[in-house]
Amino acid sequence: MERWRANRAACQYSAIAYSESTKRWGYAWGQESRAAAEREAIGHCQAPDAQALLARVEVHPDERFSARYPRELSAAITIRTKDQRVFVKEQHGYEGGLNNPMSWDRTVEKFNWLSEPFADEDLRNRIISVVQQLDARPISDLMDLLAQVRCTAAFPRTHPGIQ
Repeated sequence: MERWRANRAACQYSAIAYSESTKRWGYAWGQESRAAAEREAIGHCQAPDAQALLARVEVHPDERFSARYPRELSAAITIRTKDQRVFVKEQHGYEGGLNNPMSWDRTVEKFNWLSEPFADEDLRNRIISVVQQLDARPISDLMDLLAQVRCTAAFPRTHPGIQ
């Protein structure tokens, strides 16, 4: 268990990708850059559409955003279309960030959405209960429950996702 904790604590960048064509998820964690995490996550989808998109993506650091970190997590995306149109969008902060904390109900909803394929409803409810009481319970209670979460999807996905 100590090795698992140490590896998780060392994580720097993580990413999750989903391919509509294969209905597969890809993930990466512990990468040294956001770009590396995104490449690995998309690669895990093993989907031609994800691979084609990855080949066309460039990631560049932005000093304006770096200067505001960790007070604010920002990102910008520029999309150039084949017909030469350009779309730019900047995002400053996010739901659940320092300036826009997620409510408990929204946190539980997101937890259920993300964990549904890997833990049945009973296990998810027990994890939620322990987290609610974390100040009064030993951390081993939570770790024992987390050890029961499946590494691969074993349960059907019914949650519609976060809207």
